[in-house]
Amino acid sequence: DDEDDEDDEDDEDEYRPRKLRKRKHKGYLTLTSKPDCIMGYTDEDGIPRAEMPCGCAFAADTMYQFTKSFFGNNLSESKAVCPMPQKTYCKGNDKQRLWPWALVFAIADLSDKEIAYYTNAINNRVSGSKNCPHKNCGAVTSRPDDLRISRVRCNVCNQSDWCWNCGKPWNHSGLGPICGNKGCMADRLNALLLPKNCGTIKTPPPNHSWNTTNEGQLIVKTRACPKCLC
Repeated sequence: DDEDDEDDEDDEDEYRPRKLRKRKHKGYLTLTSKPDCIMGYTDEDGIPRAEMPCGCAFAADTMYQFTKSFFGNNLSESKAVCPMPQKTYCKGNDKQRLWPWALVFAIADLSDKEIAYYTNAINNRVSGSKNCPHKNCGAVTSRPDDLRISRVRCNVCNQSDWCWNCGKPWNHSGLGPICGNKGCMADRLNALLLPKNCGTIKTPPPNHSWNTTNEGQLIVKTRACPKCLC
């Protein structure tokens, strides 16, 4: 029951209206009359916008959707860069277009729980090693070169596979990013990469392999979808 209650809280947090908290972030947010760069909101819509260092304007909900899309569509990037085309729309230079995550989180009106959630995602992408979670091991384990892969096995203790993102035992088929553990951050951050959004992969006949015309690779031992590795 407690887990169900926690899931309900997560859903409420995800779908709640996003607002620019001017008092909470006084002196940090710069309100602007510019239209929202993506949704086109203006003062007539009654939706406040904040100006980014590059000069582009974003409403709270627009920034929240950008944040979700950033982590859902990209498994390796850790820097927030203005999504608007440079020069043709965004007039900021490269330094101004690189946004501080604290500002992004403030404009997106993230809760403390969401901030911790996404901060953990960023740290996972930046860090290249972790300690093996198996009892009596703790050996330093390197991150897979392919950042789409979340399934890891320690070369020291050689015990069961575990998830790079949550550190729990691997409970799913394939290599990643979904490990099958409830509450793992990849379960939400990579929702756009679930098998339902990928091509249907049929099991090859015995002693036969199949290839992927999209990737041009010959797959022999794995049946993982070449798009999401599910």
